[in-house]
Amino acid sequence: MSYQALADKFGLTANAVRGRIFRMMEIGIIDSFAVMFSMEMIDADVMFALAYTDGSEDTEESIARLGQNPMVVLVGLGAYTDGNVYTIFSQYIRSEGLNKITSFIRNSGNVVRVDVYPILYQRGGKIQLTKADLKVLKVLIEDARLPISEIAKRTGFTARRVRRILDHFLETDSIWTAVRWNLNASDYIQFLMKTTYDERAIKADELVAWLKDTYQMKYWDTYFSATSPEVFVEFVVDNLREVDQLQRSMKKADFIKAASPLLRFSESKFPWLAELHLRKMVSESESNK
Repeated sequence: MSYQALADKFGLTANAVRGRIFRMMEIGIIDSFAVMFSMEMIDADVMFALAYTDGSEDTEESIARLGQNPMVVLVGLGAYTDGNVYTIFSQYIRSEGLNKITSFIRNSGNVVRVDVYPILYQRGGKIQLTKADLKVLKVLIEDARLPISEIAKRTGFTARRVRRILDHFLETDSIWTAVRWNLNASDYIQFLMKTTYDERAIKADELVAWLKDTYQMKYWDTYFSATSPEVFVEFVVDNLREVDQLQRSMKKADFIKAASPLLRFSESKFPWLAELHLRKMVSESESNK
């Protein structure tokens, strides 16, 4: 979306939107911009894990070691009564990949327990990429924010052809562009509420609608477990007092059985497996010229 399109959406000027985005980039709230395959393109799924340690490890070394695994997307650091807890999002391919990443986490450093949650995640669509598609993607990998005019200039295509290719990506939901954020870089507190809900009393989409309506500016996203009636709700608040208030509020709902906040002191982001696969395909297409 252009600055003007965002400005129209939020009732601001294009310059005001541009200024806010650049400020968030400078602070680190906007971590990066990425282009990647959809989940369906590489037959992938997402897993969330809580890895508990005895607290004796070097946390920076542990995070770096976890991030070296190409399946690991994000590592957050928190604490619990007997040590540290790492919140880990991973992208894996089929059950073999799930077994590998789970085993990897279990055998990482001082890990004493791992809770694994395969997550329900949008899969997107699938297409057969052409040489022209890969040429456009090569440019977007270098800078996912480039306007069509600049992509056309770098590829040698007409702007109309570039628009047609990008529209095809959007229509098929096969290529994703994303903003990767790190709200811990700001004064806000970003945390997950591990929530168990009564699936007989409320459906998943109804729960999301209730969260959006009840908590509005505090609600950020939801990650549903694929194997149990549990969901990790991501919130953004101004202070720790609001964390306690949110927990108390959620527990009052008849359809919420349990709600426990998982605070993260920091988080480190790594490329999605879908990013790595796309980069590899583009690189191989260049090598075969």
